[in-house]
Amino acid sequence: MLNVIEIVVPVFLVIGLGYAVRELGLVGGDFFTQVNKLVYYVCLPLLLVYKIAGADFSTSFNFKLVIATSGGVACCFVIAFCTGNGALFLLLFWGLFVRAHLEEILPI
Repeated sequence: MLNVIEIVVPVFLVIGLGYAVRELGLVGGDFFTQVNKLVYYVCLPLLLVYKIAGADFSTSFNFKLVIATSGGVACCFVIAFCTGNGALFLLLFWGLFVRAHLEEILPI
């Protein structure tokens, strides 16, 4: 239980800090927009590459998971190829989280 608290509390502290900074008027609305773009397009990809580079795949490699994931991607590709709709492949492969971002970019 203590492990869960150690993980969750810092997240809520950062959220509360952001709310307090905004309510006190220390930064404007454009600041958060710019910081969100920086984190989404620069910091998170760098963190992903850093964590993957430091991972030990010899101890945690799961061949069944690789086969299942590859099969799901292949099914999405076949459905998109048969329907002739590349946007459908993107929606099936990336899921609903990315869909909102795609709707801003692509005329779906």
